[in-house]
Amino acid sequence: MIRHRLIDTIRKDERAKERLAKFKQQYQVDTTSGNYRNPTGVNHLLIEEEEAAGMKREMNRAFWKQVRSLLTKKQWK
Repeated sequence: MIRHRLIDTIRKDERAKERLAKFKQQYQVDTTSGNYRNPTGVNHLLIEEEEAAGMKREMNRAFWKQVRSLLTKKQWK
C-alpha cells in the first residue's frame, strides 16, 4: 500500500516538473519573441521583424491563392 502511494507521489512530482519545464520554455518564447538568449544574456534577433512580417505576408498570400484555386467563383464570393 505504501509502495503504491510512493510511486504515485513520484509520478506526480515528475508530471509537475514536466509542466514547469514546458511553462519555462513557453514563457521564454513569449517574452523573447521566440529568440533565445546567448550565454552573456544579450538578446539577439534571429530574424529581423520586417523580414518576418514580409515572410508572413507572402505565406498568407500563397495560402489564400491555394484556397482560391480550390473554390469556384461563386464559392469564393
